[in-house]
Amino acid sequence: MSDTIYINAVRCKKSQYGTKISINVDKFIEELNAHKNERGYVNIEVKERKAPDQYGYNAYAVLDTWKPNKDAVQPAAPKSFSKTDDLPF
Repeated sequence: MSDTIYINAVRCKKSQYGTKISINVDKFIEELNAHKNERGYVNIEVKERKAPDQYGYNAYAVLDTWKPNKDAVQPAAPKSFSKTDDLPF
């Protein structure tokens, strides 16, 4: 498991109407360029804090570093039934 990478240019507050996000544009662009993947994307997760911080922010943003394991065995597709199968009904 990798270490959490916080997106420090983003401040988040969840409310009853949604999530308000404030972004420091210059810092955010630097962070985006530093963490973009080979296709040019940056995946970010907004997570809820256990308790609001001193400024009332009750959510935060982290870099989503999950990548699929290409060596993992894919689960078999479920068997599809046709009209010729023996069904009890």
